[in-house]
Amino acid sequence: GSVKPLNLLFTAKATAMGGGRVTVGAAGWDAETGEVDHGAPWRTVIDLADPMRSYNVVGPGQSGHVLSRWYHDQVGDWTTGQYHTTSIVPAIYRSAGNELKLIPE
Repeated sequence: GSVKPLNLLFTAKATAMGGGRVTVGAAGWDAETGEVDHGAPWRTVIDLADPMRSYNVVGPGQSGHVLSRWYHDQVGDWTTGQYHTTSIVPAIYRSAGNELKLIPE
């Protein structure tokens, strides 16, 4: 996106975001404009009480193909701290009552 005129195709529109270099939503910014210009592209949260489910966001989006509708589909969620639930357990096992207990020794 740094090569003109390709920036018109590859660069997402500017989106406001709170935070700073030492926050959960850590991101860097352009000192001249104050706009966020980089940050962790994938953030995930895992509750150790339920490790089979996690909460994820991929910025700018799920696809690396610029013509895909998912190319920039998570920018809004990434900038506002919203996450998508991901489960690694097939739906048929989610209600079976199985549970993993982690017991310290």
